[in-house]
Amino acid sequence: MRIFGSVRFYVLFAVVLLTFGASAGNADTLIFNVTPASTGSVSFAGATTADAAAASLIGTNIQVQSLTFVPTSGPAVTYAVTGGLLNFTSGNFSGSLDASSPGGAVWFFDGSDTNPSAITLTGSMTIGTTVITNATLLSGYFPDLTNPDPISVRPNALGAFTVAAGSFFDQKNSAMVAALNMPGGTYLGNMAISFDSSNTNPWLGTPANCLVETNGERDCGAAFHSTLIKGGTIQNTPPVPEPGTMLLLGTGLLSLGGLLRRKLFGA
Repeated sequence: MRIFGSVRFYVLFAVVLLTFGASAGNADTLIFNVTPASTGSVSFAGATTADAAAASLIGTNIQVQSLTFVPTSGPAVTYAVTGGLLNFTSGNFSGSLDASSPGGAVWFFDGSDTNPSAITLTGSMTIGTTVITNATLLSGYFPDLTNPDPISVRPNALGAFTVAAGSFFDQKNSAMVAALNMPGGTYLGNMAISFDSSNTNPWLGTPANCLVETNGERDCGAAFHSTLIKGGTIQNTPPVPEPGTMLLLGTGLLSLGGLLRRKLFGA
């Protein structure tokens, strides 16, 4: 029925507005700053096939030096983070692109909805009168998306490589967000971390029988390891509904649409 189709359209449109409008209404941003030219490691053991069980991208003890709070109005404020350490583990390796591809060499990694602590940041900091000591500042996970993959590694303009995590969901330290007058709840984050690699040839040691998909993506990738982190940021935007919450919200609104249909047009 065309009228019901219109009702369903507006219900779905309302889902979009409620989902994205909630986060857009408060644009305060938190940016954790990675210590330039610091220790820590980023590594990938390599994979001869896609989705190899042990082939994850792993970041270990990456040093974080500060938090910059960017409010919706007023100047940004930076707070020192003492002993800040970022650790993360991706889901499985999912494929790679050859260095001759238009965008250059790229490694792709899945997320993992079953690992609630796939990314953690610990440390100490003082915000006004609030003192946070040796605490978890954020803890979250990379969503398990198939297209696009949430995490990639590629060469950058600095002659190094960049870990780019397009999205992750996390919970913040409650004392930290309270001191910044920000709400609790689930935050949406992304990160970009630059590092030097001991393997600058992305296809060094790649098996000759590496399968190449029709889109040019390979199901294998060479290993790399770095103990020199050049810098980067971990950025967070305000609380957003988690995927399960959005699904429940959408289901509820669609049910409401069905009720309206029965009320207005009969069963």
